[in-house]
Amino acid sequence: MDVPLLLAALGGLLVVLGLAGGGIKTKWVEVPSPIGKWIRVASVIFGILCVSGGTLLFLYEKAVQGRPDGEGASLEEQGLEVSGRVIDIFGNPREGVVVLLRGRQRYGISDGKGRYLLTGVPREGDLALDALYGGEKDALSLSVELVEPGLPAGKIAVREPLVLNPVTLDAVLCRYVEHGADGLQPVGIFGGEVPNIPLDSLFSSGGGDSPTPSSPREIWCFVKVTGPDRYEVGRTTNIFFEWEWEGEPQGKPYAQAVGVRAHGWRTRVAKRVWAGAWSLRISAAHAELARVSFEVY
Repeated sequence: MDVPLLLAALGGLLVVLGLAGGGIKTKWVEVPSPIGKWIRVASVIFGILCVSGGTLLFLYEKAVQGRPDGEGASLEEQGLEVSGRVIDIFGNPREGVVVLLRGRQRYGISDGKGRYLLTGVPREGDLALDALYGGEKDALSLSVELVEPGLPAGKIAVREPLVLNPVTLDAVLCRYVEHGADGLQPVGIFGGEVPNIPLDSLFSSGGGDSPTPSSPREIWCFVKVTGPDRYEVGRTTNIFFEWEWEGEPQGKPYAQAVGVRAHGWRTRVAKRVWAGAWSLRISAAHAELARVSFEVY
């Protein structure tokens, strides 16, 4: 039975009857004109309500039938429900990030805990997601097999987070770093992709800012972090320095909490070195930010 159609037809009939002129007269009884007038008004009003209700019910049924996850649809028609997280390179949740299903009209926006949800995702093929926030972007391709154990059918929890990088990190090797009028400044920068550095050209700071040519010899790395002003407030923003000599780690990674400024937040790190091939890797929890290599002879 088509309920919306019946309601609309009944409403139309009542409106027509209500708009008929004069008193209401039937085979059995004649209704006086004043009473008939009020009956006709009530008939028109009720008829309009029936037409409106039938129309709204028809539109609602069409909308539900058109939704891929509508009630009564088969499991295949409903599509998948995909959930996951968006974080930054330091591991902090990111809010307000638009997560798009590439090539499809499906998207979600991450909440305060970095969680996103996509519904009605087609089941065929692999999934490709894009995370967008201003100029930041990350992409992730995944297979529908990437599910968490115990989830209901039709639900996918993406194990790998989408990771956005809000900062730019610049690192240069130098003889030492000093305090200048504009803050920390590198002195004696070593240029080139893999610079060759004479050991006797390096200094030892002796724990201060006035370098001396005494042993042991140290090399310095000057670091500048650029990004949204005071991004570190309320967040963890650790970066890690890892030194290697001839491919072998030299001690444990050194962690430092950094600030973020639009004009660049500056820091430095030093390492005692000797002859051989060296490298310094600078990273965050979820991304490598810079790597510098050099030879000492």
